[in-house]
Amino acid sequence: MLETGWLPLIIITMFIPLAWLITKKHKSATLSANFPSPRTEAIQAIVLVVAVFAAITLLFSFWSQTIGKPIGSSNKIGPADVAFEWTFYTVFFFAPVLAMLRVKHQKLESIGVTKKNVGFSLIIGLTLSTLWLVIGFSTSPESFLQAFSLNTFYGLFYYLAIGFGEEILFRGYLQHRCSTWLGATNGPVISSIIMVFAHLPQRIFALGLNLQQAILSSVILLPVSILLGLVFLKTQNVLGPAVLHTVFDFGFFL
Repeated sequence: MLETGWLPLIIITMFIPLAWLITKKHKSATLSANFPSPRTEAIQAIVLVVAVFAAITLLFSFWSQTIGKPIGSSNKIGPADVAFEWTFYTVFFFAPVLAMLRVKHQKLESIGVTKKNVGFSLIIGLTLSTLWLVIGFSTSPESFLQAFSLNTFYGLFYYLAIGFGEEILFRGYLQHRCSTWLGATNGPVISSIIMVFAHLPQRIFALGLNLQQAILSSVILLPVSILLGLVFLKTQNVLGPAVLHTVFDFGFFL
């Protein structure tokens, strides 16, 4: 389907005003934000994200040094890969967020996991996801036939872990708290910038890029992150962004 480069970046950037247009007239029920101190809550969320990716950096560094080369990625995905990915995201994404909620006696709604606006969020996520797939398959018709395989089936579940794990951490947990403290504009921007630079370890140790290449590759993610942040902001539910994130990554895999 679409390969990484300027074309998908331009398409995703064009999705930002489109997402704004199709959501601007809808008034979503707001998430609960009964934080005693929004500033403290946001700073703690930022610290948690930094700590999580510091741990991931150490793991990736040790792993790449052990095997003597970048970890790399593969277009062949099997059951073991799916199990590993879900285990990885459970340990480094789901578990830390859920632990913080438990310690602070906060509900799942405070990370966008709620029945509120779930239908609208899903519709927006699926609409943009479908458009992304249609554009991708139209630019590479042969990839449509390749999509019907066992490898693709496993790939979908593999990228579901990434989509839901990252959206719960960056949008549901981090952005909601930054927005409560800094406002509906600054919150998504701050969380998007943090998400961009959090991908540096993956670019360096998994893909083998040097620091300059890794920074450039990560910065290119900014429009994607802003789009996902906008969908979360307008739908007040993590489901839509998680579906869209999954399909974005899955589209590059096909």
